[in-house]
Amino acid sequence: LTHQAMSDELDKKVEGLSVDEKNAPKPHPQPETIYESFVSDLKAFFDSVDGRVKLIHETFNQIALGNGKPPPPPQFISFLLDLTEDQIKSAGTEGPVVTYDQFILAVKRTIFENETKADFESKFLVHIKSATVRMLHAKKLIKEIRPDLTKFHEKVAGDADKLFDWFKEMVPADVKDQVTKEYFLCAVMRNPPDSAKVPLEDFIFGLEANLDETDSADKILAVCSKF
Repeated sequence: LTHQAMSDELDKKVEGLSVDEKNAPKPHPQPETIYESFVSDLKAFFDSVDGRVKLIHETFNQIALGNGKPPPPPQFISFLLDLTEDQIKSAGTEGPVVTYDQFILAVKRTIFENETKADFESKFLVHIKSATVRMLHAKKLIKEIRPDLTKFHEKVAGDADKLFDWFKEMVPADVKDQVTKEYFLCAVMRNPPDSAKVPLEDFIFGLEANLDETDSADKILAVCSKF
């Protein structure tokens, strides 16, 4: 499992965020000249997450952390993607879905003045490529074991304490003691920290968003069998 948990505050339009106008980075005047060489990689990533905002957000979190920045809050991601009220209202159990054009708009908004293709590739694209591989693996794996995960969730009745114990069995031994229930509920399951139960779709999405290429059906189902 990976630990999902991008940039500085850019625009005063983002509610709740302040901007240092003097020191804020300026947008690139022609961002297309930077990312156009990597369109196939960007499209592959977008397809791997099916335009799901939650998974785009998780990837942008990793981009931020990989560049020594704090993870961006949801309202900043909404701004980057130009998320509409209709998209939020019509969202299903996996949250809002955006178009490819909206995703590209977000990419444009992360490219700053004086940045080069090499800068873009090292700070952004390397994480996008890694996320694509991981998400394709996770999507295939979840499709395979969804029925078993549903049965497991029913078995423990969605109990937050039992699911937390299950999650601790999944994480690497060297970080097991660092994982708190609050982290599990808020960062992984995206539920309030005092939740007594975790809905099925939140449980499955939380797992999908945190799987990596080392995870397998046998490994996950073996842990489920312990409960």
